[in-house]
Amino acid sequence: MQRRSARRRVGGAAAAPGPKVAESASAAPGGIASEAEEQELQAIDDWIAARNLPRGALAFDHADPATGAQVAVFDLAWPDGLQPGLTGPVAVLLNEPAEVLAIASAAGYRCFTSGAAFRAYVEGEILRGEAA
Repeated sequence: MQRRSARRRVGGAAAAPGPKVAESASAAPGGIASEAEEQELQAIDDWIAARNLPRGALAFDHADPATGAQVAVFDLAWPDGLQPGLTGPVAVLLNEPAEVLAIASAAGYRCFTSGAAFRAYVEGEILRGEAA
């Protein structure tokens, strides 16, 4: 089962918790690595919300569906897709190692490693589809 995280990593130092993120002691790969990265992810999430799409889950704990054990932390994820029931899971993974991208891809997530690529996808495939 996958769940929204109540944790984040920011350079190993304690970080002020926001509405969806807090400090993580997990050894799973991935996670928000800096305040600058968190700000970029929040800007992406705000951009999505301004387009009447659902907000993503910051520092999303991806768990093994069979055991429930945490496998990785995805920076910003929509496990039910940007249009639940119509699109597949999506993740924005900034500055993550190849291992995290491989885990997300194997779990069926469409992965983006930059805000620009994610926005192009949303504008080209999600919003354009709604206008049709």
